[in-house]
Amino acid sequence: MDLFNSISSKADKKQWELLTYELIKRKYTCTCQELSNLLKHFITEKLARSQMDAIWETFKVNKNVEENAELVEDRLVNVKPLFS
Repeated sequence: MDLFNSISSKADKKQWELLTYELIKRKYTCTCQELSNLLKHFITEKLARSQMDAIWETFKVNKNVEENAELVEDRLVNVKPLFS
């Protein structure tokens, strides 16, 4: 949560609305890499690997380890709680 609070404080209202709109189109579900790319595109704030790990641990879609991609960048997250 602290990560997104700091990111949202760097974004103006329009940037945040555009980012939220993109996530709504995806039903708030994307890979960690897609989330990072969206943040970089709209807010110029890319996620570090450690941040991806933390987001995945908190917002993972697939709870069983074997259902997830090997690379954290390819793992699905649902970030709706961060934007609702």
